[in-house]
Amino acid sequence: MHALFARVTAPITAVNATDDRWSSPAARDAFFPHYINSRRRIRDLRPNEIGRSSIGHMGYFRRGSERLWGDILDDISAAGSPR
Repeated sequence: MHALFARVTAPITAVNATDDRWSSPAARDAFFPHYINSRRRIRDLRPNEIGRSSIGHMGYFRRGSERLWGDILDDISAAGSPR
């Protein structure tokens, strides 16, 4: 199984809401280190960043979350750029 993770060489940006019960930051942290041949970036989103009481799993796409979209796209674009 570890060999499959090692085959991934594309940059990875993981964006997780801190209150996401389906894909929590802890779940991400359990497997993310196995991508040993990828440049990895992590971003945790907190509900208070957008003035909401929750973000959850699909909250990025709900009305009121628009201000997160540009930042998230910038993070993803930066991950793919050479440093």
